[in-house]
Amino acid sequence: SENDPVSDTFEEAEEAKETEETEETVPQVTYSAEDALVFPFALENGKLEIESLFSFSGVNPDSGNQESDDLASITLKNASEAYLEQATIHATFLDGTECTFAVTDLPAGKSTMAFATGNESFDQDNACVALSCEASFTELEPWDQLSVSMAGTTVTLQNNSGEDLTNIDVYCRDVFGESYFGGITYKHTISSLPANQTATIDVTDSLLGMIEVVRIAINES
Repeated sequence: SENDPVSDTFEEAEEAKETEETEETVPQVTYSAEDALVFPFALENGKLEIESLFSFSGVNPDSGNQESDDLASITLKNASEAYLEQATIHATFLDGTECTFAVTDLPAGKSTMAFATGNESFDQDNACVALSCEASFTELEPWDQLSVSMAGTTVTLQNNSGEDLTNIDVYCRDVFGESYFGGITYKHTISSLPANQTATIDVTDSLLGMIEVVRIAINES
C-alpha cells in the first residue's frame, strides 16, 4: 500500500544511513616540515639503508628506459650479510604524493642507485616524510663449478665441473663506480654448457656498457 509503515521505516533507515555515511570522513594524515626524514635512513631493522634521496635527469632503467628530468632517486645499500632478492620501497612526501622504488639482486655490502618506477619527479623542497619497505633475503648457492670472466658487457663462463651443465641463469647489473645503476637486473640463460667448454654472453641491454655478474643459478627452474 501507499502508506506501508514497514516500507516507510525501511526507507527512513536507509536515508539516515546514507546521511551518516556522507557525514563520516576518512581522517587525512597531514605532514609538516618537522616530519622530514634524515638520511641515511635504516629499513628492515638495519638490513637496508637508504644512503640518500636525490633527483636525477637521464634514462630511467626502472621505468622502461624513459627519459626523465628531476627523477626521484635513491641510493640503497644492502647493509646485511645476506643477498637481497628483492625490495619494494614506498616513499611519501610532504605534499602527500607517493612513489615506489624496486630493487632486485643486491649482494651483501653493495649499493645501487634506484629510480621511481612510476617516473615521478622529486623536488628538494618536497621532503620525504615516510618510508616503508617489503624485502626478502637469501643465502647464495656457490657457483664454483664455473669460472667467470667479464670484459665490458661480455661474460665468459667456463665449465670446470667435469660434467655437462644445463639451464644456467646468469644475473648481471650495470656498474656505476663502486656501486650499481638501477634497481633492475639483467638475466640471461645458457641452456647447456658441456664439460670443460666455455660459453659467452653479451649483455646488450646494458645501459652503461660495464656489467658485473652478481649471481649464477644452475637448474633453478
